[in-house]
Amino acid sequence: MKETMPTWPQTALIVAFGMAAIVIGYYLSRMRGNWGTSAWLLLAFFIVSGAGFAVTVLVFYLRPQYGARAFPFLLVLLLGHVAVVAVLWRIGAFGR
Repeated sequence: MKETMPTWPQTALIVAFGMAAIVIGYYLSRMRGNWGTSAWLLLAFFIVSGAGFAVTVLVFYLRPQYGARAFPFLLVLLLGHVAVVAVLWRIGAFGR
């Protein structure tokens, strides 16, 4: 029987990309509209780390479990997260 869970190094890679996105997102949130050169560089790193997280989750976690149906599952997962963020934004949880 094929193992469908990611190995420890694969899990560490998923966590590393996720933590990088969280930390960089936190720094971006603390900029308070002061968008200089460093903020644009942080935004680029945030996009790369977020994309890296999505790709590693797809390749190491979803694809072994769901096969060809993995990409639609990833889209549903991401759309669910977008919906939660939209609701939190609408109720003002992120501040001004």
